[in-house]
Amino acid sequence: IIVVIDNLELLISPSISRTTAWRKRKNPLTGSAGKEKEQERKAYTCNKCQQPMTTTNGHSQFRGQRYCPNRETLTKKEWLEVKKNEKKK
Repeated sequence: IIVVIDNLELLISPSISRTTAWRKRKNPLTGSAGKEKEQERKAYTCNKCQQPMTTTNGHSQFRGQRYCPNRETLTKKEWLEVKKNEKKK
């Protein structure tokens, strides 16, 4: 296998790491060192109300248990106190 290197700067340049130079030589069409496609991170949605689980929507989490303001009868502070007291028992 013979590899033709057009850009000798990638071999000599001390400003980039050896791994980055290798990736650029490996994929000369894009010239990028990282992934070609960055996937969007999927937002977590509440199973109870189907809204994004963010604090702006009033959702909260404590020790793996989640609070949904649309389905709970307690306020957020009351729910948190109940969950803290459950652990003490």
